Amino acid sequence: MTIADCDDYESLILKLSSQFYRDLVSLIVTDPEIFEGRSTFEEWGAQVESARVDLEDELARAIERVEMKLHDGQYHVRSEFGASNEELY
Repeated sequence: MTIADCDDYESLILKLSSQFYRDLVSLIVTDPEIFEGRSTFEEWGAQVESARVDLEDELARAIERVEMKLHDGQYHVRSEFGASNEELY
């Protein structure tokens, strides 16, 4: 289990992906000429939904990758850099 699976993070990821969806779907309403000959409203909506799902997956994986690096000690401050962990806080 990763922190991304916790309710707070899942909620944040869903909130961001929902805003992403709303903003991108609204483009076809506010600027329809850029879609002429490329996508209908329904096609664009389906594309944005696929992108929204992909964004959710990518965000969860990014959080998991960074968390793994943290647990692996990749963010550990070593004394050769002149600061101890205690001095950072």
